[in-house]
Order: sequence, then structure tokens, then C-alpha cells
Amino acid sequence: MARHDLLERSRGDVYLLTLDRTEDFYRGLGFGFEVTDEPPASMAGEIVAGNLITGLMGSKLVCMRGGGTGTGGEKGGGRAPSL
Repeated sequence: MARHDLLERSRGDVYLLTLDRTEDFYRGLGFGFEVTDEPPASMAGEIVAGNLITGLMGSKLVCMRGGGTGTGGEKGGGRAPSL
């Protein structure tokens, strides 16, 4: 995120996939990560594969978007869709 900020890019352009039980960890990092129900289309393949794997583990995959105090960052809201 520091490099992203250095390049004056929006933290709202940063997305990650994680397990639902780790949402609080990413929220606590101070980069404004929030769960979003609008992941980029370019992540569709990763979301499908991630849902298959996390389903076998008994967990749920979520997509989070950066935001907060970075350059022009915006927060997302809601939950990532299950594909």
C-alpha cells in the first residue's frame, strides 16, 4: 500500500480475496479495507476457484476493497457475491 500511495494511486483500486473469518484482520491494518459486493470483473476466475476451495473448508470467500486515508481511496460495502 505504501508503494501504491507513493505512486499517488487510489487505495480504492486495491482488492483482495480472503476468508470471512479474516475480515477484521484486514480492517485493522489501517488501509481502509471493507468487504465489497462489486469485485472487478478481472477477478472472476479467482472468485470461482476461491469459492470452490473455501466451500470445501466450510468457510466463505469475501472480496475486500482498499480505501481510507490513501490517495483518493473509496470504501466499498456489502459482501462479495457467491459464484
